[in-house]
Amino acid sequence: MLSVTVYTTGPGCGKCRMTKMMLDSKGIAYREVDITNPENANAREYVTADLGYTVAPVVVVEDGTGQDHWSDLRPDQIERIARANDADRPNDLTHNTGNSTNRVIGGAEMNTTAQNLAAQYAALPESVKSQCPRPTGYVTPARVRAWLVDVRTACLSAAASTADVALTIAYRGDLEQAEQLRTEAAALLSFATQLGDLIGYPPRIDR
Repeated sequence: MLSVTVYTTGPGCGKCRMTKMMLDSKGIAYREVDITNPENANAREYVTADLGYTVAPVVVVEDGTGQDHWSDLRPDQIERIARANDADRPNDLTHNTGNSTNRVIGGAEMNTTAQNLAAQYAALPESVKSQCPRPTGYVTPARVRAWLVDVRTACLSAAASTADVALTIAYRGDLEQAEQLRTEAAALLSFATQLGDLIGYPPRIDR
């Protein structure tokens, strides 16, 4: 059973909110500790002095046999612990070879995974797709991978912006609209995570 603690710097931290949103979307339980709270001075010392981090959030994961930790917004790490938390979950996107990547453009020969990703790309807001238009002309595996990296970056940026707008709207009292935007941000973040797995961004621990 995983024990997850998220050390944050309060509601003004966009990456902290996005991390918690993604953990929620994966069904991962966690404990939040706001290290800006004077009552949590020991936790702040632990994060900055013992672990050596200077960027929030800091996520610490324990499974009874050891401890992992990282800082900043890390969709790849969250996806990794989600898989560990649910060993029965299909994992056909992890450490994929270049074949499926090629078929994102390949039309009739696309496999199920690539078709799903292509459909998700098509459903992205035009404001996101305009930052990462599909390659045309002679398409090589390298060009496809570069395009997927651009799509992932655009999705992460849009997710963070959407979450910030959701927080502003929530402060104004329109909770229904804020929740809709939070859902949109979570979907963008989830798609970015899938792309990160597909293009082979390796899970790693920042020390």
